[in-house]
Amino acid sequence: MRRMRLIEPLRLRMLAAFALLVVGAVAAAGCSGDDEPAEGAQPSGELALATENASGGEIRVLNGTHTVYHLEQELPTDVASRADGRPTLVWFSATWCTTCKSMEPFAHPTANGLADEVVFVEKAIDEEPDTAADYRVLGPPTFVLIDSRGEEVARFGHQRNAASFEQAIRAALEELG
Repeated sequence: MRRMRLIEPLRLRMLAAFALLVVGAVAAAGCSGDDEPAEGAQPSGELALATENASGGEIRVLNGTHTVYHLEQELPTDVASRADGRPTLVWFSATWCTTCKSMEPFAHPTANGLADEVVFVEKAIDEEPDTAADYRVLGPPTFVLIDSRGEEVARFGHQRNAASFEQAIRAALEELG
């Protein structure tokens, strides 16, 4: 009986360790590739929308549970502000974020419809943890509206559909005054 009590916790720990190993391997396999278009090729689909939304900024595609269209450039700051004066809506996300995945079908298309009013970019928190920390991002998805000088104006989280997402963006834009 005593031997059984010692073996059971060990067996559970081994099973838990194996499960973590499998989950880690699956996550690493899903996040390992970058799907960059061939040099000179025009981006298509979501990548084209993400590039347009980012005003032509360089986008790196990160694959995982959620496909992140990560903007390579720095965000606007008081030293390097946006010349056109438009605010930027930053979507802090991650390849492993299942909630972000639920927003994929409508996030970039909805933001594209507001391109005259706001620049929309996506930042992977795993790629730029310092940027996420600068904006006090606790986890994805977090949307932060910043003015042309990089100052936070408003923030919001997950939205269930395109209509609520657009409404959240418009409410954030109203904070600009």
